[in-house]
Amino acid sequence: MTPLGSIGMIICFDVEFPEIARTLKLMKAGFMVTVNINMHPYELHHHLFSRCRAMENEIPVIICNRLGTEGEFDFCGDSMVIDATEEILLSLKDKEQVKTVSLPIKQELDPMRSYTANRRADMYDILTK
Repeated sequence: MTPLGSIGMIICFDVEFPEIARTLKLMKAGFMVTVNINMHPYELHHHLFSRCRAMENEIPVIICNRLGTEGEFDFCGDSMVIDATEEILLSLKDKEQVKTVSLPIKQELDPMRSYTANRRADMYDILTK
């Protein structure tokens, strides 16, 4: 627990699985931080997955991704901050830099979406079979 609330941590490939982010949300994470080593040509995948995890769990997502090359790997950077409505608040693209942005922890959400309230917990058993 921090002064901002509970932080859910995800590493790299985990962002591609919705169950992990949903579990963090149900464990009362106020936002998620994803530490990545994502590389070209997969940058779009992590953009989409991260925006989906933010929207479907109605919490902000922060992505911190490696930048540069090592051996045959070309890391794409693209660190970003995404709010609970999947809007990108900050994107660092392929530049090494430090920037700040206000992170809306208690954001007003569209009541017509309400993904966490309308989830089908009775269907979760099938995910573990």
